[in-house]
Amino acid sequence: MFTNQLKKAIAAIVALTFLAGLSNLSAQAAANANPRVIPNGGAKYGDLSAKWWQWALGYMPAAYLAPSGPVDISANQLGNVWFLAGTAGGAAVSRSGNVPTGRQLFFPMANAAWTYCPEELIGPAPDESLEEFLQRKANDQIPPLTDLFASIDGMPLSNLTVYRAVSPLFSMPTAVVAACLSGERPSAASAGYWLLLPPLQPGQHVLHFGTPDRQQDITYTLTVR
Repeated sequence: MFTNQLKKAIAAIVALTFLAGLSNLSAQAAANANPRVIPNGGAKYGDLSAKWWQWALGYMPAAYLAPSGPVDISANQLGNVWFLAGTAGGAAVSRSGNVPTGRQLFFPMANAAWTYCPEELIGPAPDESLEEFLQRKANDQIPPLTDLFASIDGMPLSNLTVYRAVSPLFSMPTAVVAACLSGERPSAASAGYWLLLPPLQPGQHVLHFGTPDRQQDITYTLTVR
């Protein structure tokens, strides 16, 4: 049988544990101000950005280059993460397409890549690797941006600067980027601001994202089936 003092001690411990749990939940919520976006942590965003460039320059459907209209979002997509394209800059575009359930979506608000071939005169400094050199050059192309915007179904996302990522070293496809004189594929790294969304619920959804600084204003009307 518990004494009154022991009961009070147990009650105090339970209360402290409950408050600690609430504190942890509050900290998690603060760390992810956008619950409809997968947080930018670890290497995932950077790794996906390298794969995005290989997709965009090697396998992206030509319809993405049109100003607006329907696109086959499923073309050349692999796995559970599907890529969406931005534009080369200029006027706003509005695209539509279908996405099956269970697919995460990864796309840039602003991005740039830097390539390198061994015959180029400007290369890594004596104290840096090729990867460090290309990451530095890519970062130079994307200064800190303050006018990023993104919304899902009309609900704006906040604190978008936390979604900046730098890719590891990767090889560019030669479908668009010319091969090096040696015949090798150019090495590259990219930098930019990206979003990775968890699978959307079945139905219609509208994504709107971009940055006036880079003349990016893209709207996707997606039907998830």
